[in-house]
Amino acid sequence: MAPVDLEALGKAFRYDSSEVDWCEPNHQISPYISEFFNTLSNVPLCVAAVSQLVAYRDLRWQSTRQLDPRPSVCAALFLLVGLGSALFHATLSIAGQMADELFILYLMSVSASLFWPLDALPPAVKSRRQLTIVMAVIAVVCTLICNHLPTVNHYGLALLAVPEYSATVISHNKRPPSKLSSHLLKMSTHYWLLAFAFWAGDKAFCGWTLKLGLPIGHAIWHVLSGYAFCYSLMHNLHLEIQSEDEQLSQACKLKKSPKQLGIFGFPYLEVNV
Repeated sequence: MAPVDLEALGKAFRYDSSEVDWCEPNHQISPYISEFFNTLSNVPLCVAAVSQLVAYRDLRWQSTRQLDPRPSVCAALFLLVGLGSALFHATLSIAGQMADELFILYLMSVSASLFWPLDALPPAVKSRRQLTIVMAVIAVVCTLICNHLPTVNHYGLALLAVPEYSATVISHNKRPPSKLSSHLLKMSTHYWLLAFAFWAGDKAFCGWTLKLGLPIGHAIWHVLSGYAFCYSLMHNLHLEIQSEDEQLSQACKLKKSPKQLGIFGFPYLEVNV
C-alpha cells in the first residue's frame, strides 16, 4: 500500500491552492474568507434546500401510502452542494473545489436516476435500473476526471445537465396540457438561463464589473440557482404525479417557504396525497 502524501494532502486544504478563481477580488472583505460575497450567497442555497426538505418530509403516495424519499434525497444533496460551495469560495482550496463540484455531479446523477421520465429514456436504455447503472458509471468516470482536469470540471457539469433537461421537456410535451406544469417548466427554464448568464458573465465581463465595483455575478448565480433548483424539482415531481394520477396532479398547488421571506420565499409543490 502506497504511503499517504501528506504534503499533497496539506496543499489540497491550503487557502488559494485551487487554479479556479472567480471575478470577486480575494480577501477584500475579510482576511479569513477568500471570496466574501461568493461565500455568503450560498446561504440562500442552503435555505432553499432546507425548505424543500421540510416541504416533502412526509410525501406519501395515495396508492401505496409508502413514503417517497426522492425529493428529500435531492434536497439533501443540494444542501451539500451549498455547503461545499461555501467551503470552496471561503478558501479557494483544491479540497473545497472538489467538494463543490463533486456534490453537484452526484446531485445531477442521483436526480437523473430518480426522476428521469420513463417515457423519454435514451434509446439504448430500457429501464430505470439500467439508467441508474449508466448514471453511476458516469459519476465514477467524472469523479476521476475531476481529480486530473480540475480547471474544466464546471464546463463538463454544465453539459451534463442538457440531456436530463431535454428529457423533461420531451416528457412534458407528451402529457395532457397542464397550466401548472407549463408554469413550472417555464420558471425553471428562465431561472436556469438567467443563472447561467450570470455564471458565464462573471468571467466574460469581469473587467467591466470590477470597474463598476460590482464583481458579484457568481454570487447572483448562486441565488438564482437556488430558485431554479426548486422549480426543477417541482416540475419533475409534477410529471411523476401526472403519471400516477392525472386528477391528483390538477389539485397540486404552488406554495412558498419560509413564509417569513414573503414573495422571496422558495417555491414548493403542495401535494395532497
